Amino acid sequence: MVVNHNTQSNNNTLPKSIEKAASLVEKCMKQYNWSRADTKNVLNAYRQLLLLKKEMTDWNATKLSPCWPIAQMWLQHSKLDDFDFDMTNLLGHVIKRTPDAFDYEEDKKRIETTMETLSERFGSYDSELWDSIQLCIVDQLGREETIDINKREPLIEHLLDYADDREEDYEKYEFVFEGKIIDDQKKESKSTDNNNKDDVDVDETPMMLGMKQGDKILASHVDQIGLTIRLDEKEHGYLVDKTSMISKTFDVFAEDIEKPEKSPDSDGSDNEEEDGVPDTSGDAALAAALAAENNNNNNNINASASSESEIGGNAAPATTKRSKYIFLLQSQQLFGFESATTLGLKSSGSIIDAVHVEEHKHMNCICCNPPPPDTTNKQADAMEEEKGSSDDDLSIDY
Repeated sequence: MVVNHNTQSNNNTLPKSIEKAASLVEKCMKQYNWSRADTKNVLNAYRQLLLLKKEMTDWNATKLSPCWPIAQMWLQHSKLDDFDFDMTNLLGHVIKRTPDAFDYEEDKKRIETTMETLSERFGSYDSELWDSIQLCIVDQLGREETIDINKREPLIEHLLDYADDREEDYEKYEFVFEGKIIDDQKKESKSTDNNNKDDVDVDETPMMLGMKQGDKILASHVDQIGLTIRLDEKEHGYLVDKTSMISKTFDVFAEDIEKPEKSPDSDGSDNEEEDGVPDTSGDAALAAALAAENNNNNNNINASASSESEIGGNAAPATTKRSKYIFLLQSQQLFGFESATTLGLKSSGSIIDAVHVEEHKHMNCICCNPPPPDTTNKQADAMEEEKGSSDDDLSIDY
């Protein structure tokens, strides 16, 4: 940790302490479960930032931005009485905490500018407060999403955003780091002034969990499994509902296989339709597959009984895109009415092999794959004959 020890001498234009500093320190200690020493370090860094704001006349937060701990102290300060009076007394101007239009990438650039300016202005700064690390959130198909986070920042906000981006409730996920579930409300014992200990809710942070640059968090949906369907040594990944018939996923797979490949000149848009074929790749394609299956059922209502196959007591159309493939789990054929739960598939890493129907026929054809010759009887006869010849050699003529 790099700490500037000459801050007070550089702060001659400001009062030696922020008004109500003691109340602010106590408030932050209670709110964030910070130690008194850490909170005072944050207060010192807060003063440095405010001084830069004054010198650069950054009243609208367009030039400089605070790191997470300073932002949280600033937030608590803004909730105290006479906050605007404090700012006017300190800086001679009312100041905004955040810009009118917040942009995450722009905020990252402002933070970098702030660290550079702090180093130039004060010779050093508390890097432990300002430095962030990059983590990866990995889903059940191995897809990664990176996040930048301050070591003291609770993980919960980023995990909530992860679930929200997928239009899911946070409670539908388990986030695991090094085999342990990340708890958004971990209970910790904290000493009180009368030497008693109270249990308090603490949001876990990268610092609390000992996270380092590049560490990975596994995100598992509690109602889904990550499934890989393998065809001709090429793998296709899907998130599958645990209790739904797996035929839905087979439909999506068949749609993906038959979809024409995009030309090199394509703009890569995932929502673009090509040759009248809607984009049905990935998780969102399950709804399209269900609609297609319903259409197939409606179109085949009047088909003859010979064109239907009975699966689980329900009539299914014989001509569907997935009917071109046989699906095998550990060499056992699946018919589609099974669910991931009944098949005992794992949360991630489960693999089903897809085989073209004609190829599967040849795999089971006796003519194409004749069994090896049965040499058991021939070997027994040879052994018996050899034994007989040995007995003859030992015989004595009288």
